[in-house]
Amino acid sequence: MSNVIPHDGGPLLVAKGLVHYFRDQDGNDLQALGDVSFSANVREFVTVVGPSGCGKTTLLRILGGQLRPSRGEVWFAGEHLSGPRSDIGFLFQKSNLMPWRTVLRNIMLPLEVAHIPKDEAEKRARAFCRQVGLEGFEKAYPVQLSGGMQQRVALARALIQRPRMLLLDEPFASLDAMTREKMNLELLRLWRKHGQTVVMVTHSITEAVFLADHVLVLTPRPAVVAAEVHVYLPRPRELSLLEDAEFRQLERRIRRAIERFAYP
Repeated sequence: MSNVIPHDGGPLLVAKGLVHYFRDQDGNDLQALGDVSFSANVREFVTVVGPSGCGKTTLLRILGGQLRPSRGEVWFAGEHLSGPRSDIGFLFQKSNLMPWRTVLRNIMLPLEVAHIPKDEAEKRARAFCRQVGLEGFEKAYPVQLSGGMQQRVALARALIQRPRMLLLDEPFASLDAMTREKMNLELLRLWRKHGQTVVMVTHSITEAVFLADHVLVLTPRPAVVAAEVHVYLPRPRELSLLEDAEFRQLERRIRRAIERFAYP
């Protein structure tokens, strides 16, 4: 097979027949992914929902090159994905900030690792502080920040390398409902500005519909794709959309797809 597939005008990300097994403590194989295939276009926002433990995080790790699938393959930007790449960013449920670094220095970290000159790294980090609404908190430490503010720092740190794709693993799950809604709006604003392809795992059907261009619904483990629901709601999106009849219909469609397999 060729190492490159055509990319001009095609999807940025292609997952083909992903199957994955884990070995338990008794040496038995546990299958996390059954056979997952989907694609994501340039600048597309994809959300992934499914029952707890169905393999969503495993899928995300494979898409980021952090985990090799037992079978199947991932193509990114026309190339076979064989490991982590600097143009694929991650944001996790926990902010994973370094407690001994200030906000500014946490955001600067990827640029330091990439050996970007200090003055340039600091300039870019200050710009991202402004973009995520943390201007004035550059010298604060993570312990001095709320959960939402910590996730803003983590989001800025993920975006500062200008990745082509951003993988999000339930980044707002631990936040209260109001803060979570604000962070969803903030994420959409930054996505429109920077234009990454996004794949985001969430347990919230409402969040999945509100953010996405299309929603990938997974079955219980071993996960296969139960449904792909396209969301044609207008952008930019505001919280008033949550009361829209078409929005509610999409939620019901996704919930039925999950329940059909989770509760046979």
